[in-house]
Amino acid sequence: MLCCRHPKNVTQAKIDDYQEPEQEKDVELRFQTKDGFVIHPIIREDSIISKRFQVNIASRALSDSTLVVLPTGIGKTIIAILVSAEILRRKDGKIVMVAPTRPLVEQHLSTFGRFMKTDNMSMFTGSMKPGMRMEEWKKARLVFSTPQTINNDLKNERYDLSDVSLLIVDEAHRCVGDYAYTGILSNYDGLVLGLTASPGGDREKIMEVMENLKVKRVEVRSDRDKDVLEHIKGIDIEWKKVEPTEDLNHMKEYLENFLMEKVRKLRKLGFLRHKRINIISKKDILQVRGEITARYQRKKGLMFGSLHNQSQAVIAYHGIELLETQGVIQCRSYLDRMTAKTKKSKAERGFLKDKRIIKTISKLDAHRGSTHPKMDLLVDLVREAASRNETVIIFTQYRDTIPLIMERLQEIDVERFVGQAKGKDGKGLKQSDQKKILDRFRRREFDVLIATSVAEEGIDIPDVDLVIFYEPIPSEIRTIQRRGRTGRSSKGKVVVLITSGTRDEAYFWAERAREKKMGKIVSWLSLENEQDQIMKRDW
Repeated sequence: MLCCRHPKNVTQAKIDDYQEPEQEKDVELRFQTKDGFVIHPIIREDSIISKRFQVNIASRALSDSTLVVLPTGIGKTIIAILVSAEILRRKDGKIVMVAPTRPLVEQHLSTFGRFMKTDNMSMFTGSMKPGMRMEEWKKARLVFSTPQTINNDLKNERYDLSDVSLLIVDEAHRCVGDYAYTGILSNYDGLVLGLTASPGGDREKIMEVMENLKVKRVEVRSDRDKDVLEHIKGIDIEWKKVEPTEDLNHMKEYLENFLMEKVRKLRKLGFLRHKRINIISKKDILQVRGEITARYQRKKGLMFGSLHNQSQAVIAYHGIELLETQGVIQCRSYLDRMTAKTKKSKAERGFLKDKRIIKTISKLDAHRGSTHPKMDLLVDLVREAASRNETVIIFTQYRDTIPLIMERLQEIDVERFVGQAKGKDGKGLKQSDQKKILDRFRRREFDVLIATSVAEEGIDIPDVDLVIFYEPIPSEIRTIQRRGRTGRSSKGKVVVLITSGTRDEAYFWAERAREKKMGKIVSWLSLENEQDQIMKRDW
């Protein structure tokens, strides 16, 4: 059990003496300002700088369940603290904040404790005995937890949410499907505050998130809004292209030939006909599996033959993707692991026996020099940043790439930051080890962090000078999360490395389109919500 106790507890007299500010424009402001700081009986003096957009959003969120969409690092947690402080002042119930990972839950507990005058905070974990959680539930005013722990307790009827006045849902874009957030919300009918940097680029998914959160209002701010611009330093984004080498193009010829053969066979059977053959994506090929099993339930021969072609197409596509976006060594490692398997699937055995794949492996073995032109560019960028005494985060999709980068940057202090699972590059990192690394990074004991997707969301990554994407990613949510690691306290820079004429470019344009679409959808929803509120007020 982790609890946060603070000696300076707020008195009931101070709460009773507190006067709410008068209404300003269309927002009933609930927070006073003095000398540039928010003053409130449950917020520590001179701790929260008064930023108009945060105060406005928090004031509105006290009236209706609200989804707040703000770029990473702009201050979503401060809004949650403002709303929580006013709820504690006005009501007797408790506040529950859920977040996807334990490190993020610990971070929220620490942040709330730093800014708020209250001594009744508890963190729930799965390792805490259920009986202890039940006792803490009775006493705590603020509970911080991963959603799985709360959801399991509700299922086992250890407590209910009837005395909860506010539920704060961090990384609210996860509130879809059967994720634990949805289970909690199905047991709760009170005020909700959802927080996210990026709700997604699909209208149906955004609507699902809003419906599951039961929100009535959407508050959106971008780094282009006037009331936000004055509080951020901005980010310069640069896309640097490299040309694939002749060797790289020759090495992928046989893999491309193999892939096209499998795709044509699937098309003959009636699959993958909705797109031109040269723009079929990995997602398209993966989705075909479900279509095959649905169509051939009673025709096992056709089903297994089609699934065999589909599986081999996926294997070949992944090999090409690694070669184009990561490098020769990463592709070779992928094929080596497949070869080393004691129990290979029929698709893998057939793939490895094909003459084209044997020739590909021979070409990969014969390669000498850098794994990929991107690697040389990345090393130059990091060395330049190091000469300026800057901090850098490098994001890469694949753990195989991390040791190769570290090997090339031996003269610079570099640390890897990966998930808990054992990977191709060695042991994973426990959450305690992750925290130690980030603490050391924050203290500037080293200047370069190389991370996989684990550092994109749910972890308190320090603000850095430079973020490098080793490759573009097609997800608009993950791209926004990566970018948000810079540009908070000083002007930041993002560099995205792209291999011309490859899947890198396809992923780059896919992400751009999705992010643009997401912005339009969210802005429209926000405007629609605002119009609804005006109509209700006028009525």
